[in-house]
Amino acid sequence: MRLLLLTIVLAACTSDAPEAVTPDPAAETAAPPEATDDLAARAAAAGLSAAQAQQLVDLGVPVIVPALPERWSLADFSAEAEEYDGFRYPYYRLAYRHAGGVCFAIEAASEGIGDVFLGEPPHSREAEVPGVATYGPVVLGWADEGEVDAEYDVPHVRSEWFGADGLAVNLGSDAAEGCLRVTPDEAAALLGGLRYLDPDDDALALGPLAFVDLANPIVGDLASGPTPEAAATQVFAQPEGEGAAATAVEVLRRRPEHVVVLVTNTNLPDDSIRDERVRAVVRPGDDGAWLVTEAGRQVRCRDGRGHAEWGPEPCL
Repeated sequence: MRLLLLTIVLAACTSDAPEAVTPDPAAETAAPPEATDDLAARAAAAGLSAAQAQQLVDLGVPVIVPALPERWSLADFSAEAEEYDGFRYPYYRLAYRHAGGVCFAIEAASEGIGDVFLGEPPHSREAEVPGVATYGPVVLGWADEGEVDAEYDVPHVRSEWFGADGLAVNLGSDAAEGCLRVTPDEAAALLGGLRYLDPDDDALALGPLAFVDLANPIVGDLASGPTPEAAATQVFAQPEGEGAAATAVEVLRRRPEHVVVLVTNTNLPDDSIRDERVRAVVRPGDDGAWLVTEAGRQVRCRDGRGHAEWGPEPCL
């Protein structure tokens, strides 16, 4: 069952007027602190108190945070989860401010949020977010001083929504409300430094995934079972008796209401795709069955038919 999703509008952080001289935080932005494997240390590196980190953990979903360079601090924080018709809809917002007055915010809410860019922004580029699971690279769009687009009348930079665990994430920065905008290069560097608050969630980041359309009846009608592993296996495992293909099923992360299962099929009876793996998000349904609510796919190609490493691109 797909979740009903929230509509969120990203707002710039507020504070006193910025300094007259704009700093150049690019070098700082591009060199975040070294990652650790401790949740408390990651929380501190994201400017979060212990109480704020616990609020995010209590949302029950993989939470994505930055590793802040020097002279950045948390300016605003919110985290909540609404209950509706038996489902929880988590939301959080982390707004940051540089010592020189530059601001950006990270906002996250339940999947299915409308596109950030209703019209084509004046400028755009792709950015990589290797520390978290995404469906392909993230699109950044921006407008410089003197430029406007359909949604914004101030200089700004924003990412399209991204994420792959029932939570969509956005990074944005506006030259408004006492803040200066980060540059597109700084925004890309911040995206590249994002990671999970809980190091146990690092297993979820397999690299970019190709989105699997569960609305297809052939997939969606089968995507349930008595356990998370059974639900994912039923629809994504290679059928028995087809060549020498083998299937392995692994749980990447288990929570009471959120299990991520990896189904890997090797030596497929296909002349271009050698191996395939599907990363499935599985949640409990009303009748005790587990339902696949989201999935992403990667493949490895046969010799001469494309990429030999796991990736979302199709084989030739």
